[in-house]
Amino acid sequence: MVCRHFENVEDPPPCNIHHIRDKTGLGIKDKDMIPLCHYHHQGKMGIHHIGKETWEEKYATQRNLHKILMEDIG
Repeated sequence: MVCRHFENVEDPPPCNIHHIRDKTGLGIKDKDMIPLCHYHHQGKMGIHHIGKETWEEKYATQRNLHKILMEDIG
């Protein structure tokens, strides 16, 4: 999602599934996810590396990216 929509990468690398967690805990739902490449998921600029707040300030909220994803897939 980040590569395609924020860095204009036309052929993004394979993605990992990132589950959106609005609160702490294990309330993971399969429908609440976004695809992220390793770099933006767990890599140097990944949400799990730089932290949710910094990551969302740099790119977008996870919920906003999920909304874009749903629009993309119809």
